[in-house]
Amino acid sequence: MEETILISYLNDFIFCPVSIYFHKLYGNLDKSLYQEAVQINGTYAHKAIDTHKYSTRKDILQGIDIYSEEFKIQGKIDIFDVKKRNTYWKE
Repeated sequence: MEETILISYLNDFIFCPVSIYFHKLYGNLDKSLYQEAVQINGTYAHKAIDTHKYSTRKDILQGIDIYSEEFKIQGKIDIFDVKKRNTYWKE
């Protein structure tokens, strides 16, 4: 059975390819073992989005789960601006 790829792994690959290995190895242990400061700071920056407090506007969608069976990827869209049709990605 094929595994799906987390979009966050693609992001991690850009910053630090070895962090993908450590995600698998360490699982839910302390992220400082496999993430660099930039990645940890990014997690803090997403708190408003993760709690749906980034915006109260109805045309700004926050934290939308996505999945593509064709590409076998899954993750979450941080913010989708309905009017501008702009997407900002996360995990």
